[in-house]
Amino acid sequence: MVCTTGYMARSPLAVLALLAACSLPPIQYRAEKEAHWEATTASELSGQLITGDGPRTLAEAKGRVVIVDFWATFCDPCERSFPRYQALAERFGDSLAIIAVSLDDATGVKKGAVELFAQRTGAKFPLLWDQDGAMKRAYGPPSLPTSYVIDQLGKIAHVHVKYEAGDVDVIARAVEDLLALAPAKPRNASPQRVPATP
Repeated sequence: MVCTTGYMARSPLAVLALLAACSLPPIQYRAEKEAHWEATTASELSGQLITGDGPRTLAEAKGRVVIVDFWATFCDPCERSFPRYQALAERFGDSLAIIAVSLDDATGVKKGAVELFAQRTGAKFPLLWDQDGAMKRAYGPPSLPTSYVIDQLGKIAHVHVKYEAGDVDVIARAVEDLLALAPAKPRNASPQRVPATP
């Protein structure tokens, strides 16, 4: 992993991502239970939905762990990561939401290219297109891909910059740690009735 990049950081979240990227090796994840709840609140997501099913905003994913992944169609590591993210989505089910945000330049890339990327990689989770750059400015990913793992309270708990073999296992452990800290409540659970005593 290289900590210097031409992809300039312009927000506090970008500084957080760079610090995380440069201070920890990509295969290391530390679960700090006390510090976890004091993390930065994640910015809400917007953008055009290109394809995919499931929550496409943090509000829609409330109560779940969320992976927000910034990517682009020209990014080979992004393409390699998507099938692994789809496997994570299937493994964790309703406890995890994955939302992928394309940073492709709308002047040079057509919607069909983004749709084709999803088809090629087998991604079924929502793919948003950040055409106006609002999410890029809010999160400030220092490189592509960059993934933000967001806890059930909407706070950024883990930042993972770039993608290499084995990195998805690190992200999976981050998800598991968050689920162990504060398990998500079932969304449509009906209240249990207490039998009347005679």
